Amino acid sequence: LPMQIYLHREKVLERFPVTHLLIFQGGWEAKFFQETYPDVLAKSKVLKAYPIAGGNLYLLELPPKSS
Repeated sequence: LPMQIYLHREKVLERFPVTHLLIFQGGWEAKFFQETYPDVLAKSKVLKAYPIAGGNLYLLELPPKSS
């Protein structure tokens, strides 16, 4: 599910069956999820970190919906 500042922002985890996130360190998505879903991010597992120019790209596994 591609996510952009103007696309798929409203209640993204409630509307879509999201199981994983790919987030750039310091990017708008990281700020968005930290502000909107801090509890979900706290329970998420970092599966992989990819070093790229300017920071890291993180692959996160989200907790099950019941958590």
